[in-house]
Amino acid sequence: MQNEPDYLELLVTAAAEPLAALRDTTGETALLTVLGGEDAVALTQAESRHSLVARVPLGDRLPAHSSAQGLACLALLTPADGERFLPRRGVDLDRFRDDIANTRRRGYAVQHSDVIPGVTGLAVAVPNVIRLCAIGILAPDARIARGDHPGLAAALGHAASVIATGLAEGRAARLRAFNRNATHR
Repeated sequence: MQNEPDYLELLVTAAAEPLAALRDTTGETALLTVLGGEDAVALTQAESRHSLVARVPLGDRLPAHSSAQGLACLALLTPADGERFLPRRGVDLDRFRDDIANTRRRGYAVQHSDVIPGVTGLAVAVPNVIRLCAIGILAPDARIARGDHPGLAAALGHAASVIATGLAEGRAARLRAFNRNATHR
């Protein structure tokens, strides 16, 4: 079984090029997070080149129940499982359920200034991974119009698929190397 630091290292490596491409395509900060307890934890990002930049310091935790990255991950779970990731207090359960339903219906999560004032986030879950994670973009509210969401979500979906493929290839390459080393002993 692969240990957590190795898996996260492979995930960050697999995400580097797709994040940069997403940043270059959208002009905005592209962020990869993993679900950790009640939060989405920032693993890596490709920062926007605009002078006004939305960013999340690496290692920072965004509330899963209200951030686009967290909602994208939680929408993959059953309602009961998703609710187990909620903090014990301070969550509007009806709003959370509406946000999850809307995320499932659209295929991507959106938040407008809910977590970081003045910042819009869009995110999709990365498919077929061991640990729930999401890729998203962050931008000042004024730079992302609601009409842009479907096109941005399509770019996010493509980047998420590229990350999943790169992660699978990286894991397979490490397994082959491990097996080669084991047979030469």
